[in-house]
Amino acid sequence: MSPTHLNPENFTTSTWAGGATTQLFIWPEGASYAERNFDFRISIAKVETETSDFTALPGFNRKLMILEGEIKINHQNQYSKTLKAFDVDAFKGEWKTNSAGICTDFNVMTVEGLQSDLYSILLPKGDKHLLSTEKHWKTLLIYVFEGEITVEANNFIQE
Repeated sequence: MSPTHLNPENFTTSTWAGGATTQLFIWPEGASYAERNFDFRISIAKVETETSDFTALPGFNRKLMILEGEIKINHQNQYSKTLKAFDVDAFKGEWKTNSAGICTDFNVMTVEGLQSDLYSILLPKGDKHLLSTEKHWKTLLIYVFEGEITVEANNFIQE
């Protein structure tokens, strides 16, 4: 993949029982979340009801990071934990999962067998961060939650 800069006009938003979800990216091109024929999908969800049930996604792994708010996530017969801003939880898509609390969350869904990582870098205004990529990485996705970013990679500069 070559560098691509996506803007909100590239995103699609839909409603679900607990709020709204915005799909930021799905791969491969032309894949569909509804048809479950994607390798990976990145989205943001607004959880606007006090309790919500997660959609079952057998055959996929999920990673969830809270951007705003707080939830208690419960994976039936597995574990429960409270997630606050920038906390991450990784779990199997087939787990029966529900949550309590209102939040905005960032989601990474990958087909089983595809590795992913999800973490945040919080920088004070004006600070710089050098992100060294791993040679085995095939794709790097950067989401700017707040503020601005300049990316320079292999003579490619994007602001």
